[in-house]
Amino acid sequence: MKKIILLTTIFISICFGDLISQSHELYKKGDYKNAIKNLQKVCEKGVVEGCHNLSLIYLDKKINNSTKAKEYLQKACNANLNISCLSLGELYEVGVGSKKDPFKAFELYEKSCKLKSVDGCFKLGYFYEKGLATRQNFDKAEEIYKKNCDKKDIKSCLALGGMYEKGVKKNLEKSNQYFKKACENGGVEGCLKMVVFSLNTTPPNAKNIIFYLDKACNLGNDSSCMDIGVYYTKGELVEQNLSKAKEYFGLACDMKNLKGCESYRVLNEEGF
Repeated sequence: MKKIILLTTIFISICFGDLISQSHELYKKGDYKNAIKNLQKVCEKGVVEGCHNLSLIYLDKKINNSTKAKEYLQKACNANLNISCLSLGELYEVGVGSKKDPFKAFELYEKSCKLKSVDGCFKLGYFYEKGLATRQNFDKAEEIYKKNCDKKDIKSCLALGGMYEKGVKKNLEKSNQYFKKACENGGVEGCLKMVVFSLNTTPPNAKNIIFYLDKACNLGNDSSCMDIGVYYTKGELVEQNLSKAKEYFGLACDMKNLKGCESYRVLNEEGF
């Protein structure tokens, strides 16, 4: 995994009373002092969402008090707020405010998962898959990822696809099943994996190649828009259609792809 899940940097629901709502507005305006003051009152009243929000202010670069942040995340986690257990686990994983402690991170991800945090379960599955702070257990990782994927968690679907693609559980049919599911849930990487699979069949599955490139293009992947544009320009995999090619080059251009803009201009000047 290239990077850990980013810490939650926005406030939890602000429907827990006027003080939380006011604190949210004060924070947005940069009035950290009064935002903290209000949230401390809320937290002291036992509203753990206030404790969590308070920790996020302490993690803000302008305040940068990771000790306080951990204190309030721990308080909220002790009260079984799953997002606080997850965030605290991430701090221990990367070593914010103290040395890295993967064992503590594992413990917190396990708790957040038990409290039904999808992201917490993903992190737990990843630790089992990679053998981080626990015995490597592919069966456990697979079990966790499957439950998450069924909840439409893209990361878990991709992780499962990866396990079946190259891991000890290699099964290309299952791999494609989960990459497809990731794509259907809005995961560009899953769509691109399906493109590669479709290209490598004998003969290449033209219909699926275009279908998944189109899906990836509509999910914001400019390279996929360009690829379809080229296919329509050359008449490869599909019947040549320069108007269609122009349409996809235009989409790539809208995504700030210079070649897309140039290709659109050329076809536009030729009357397509």
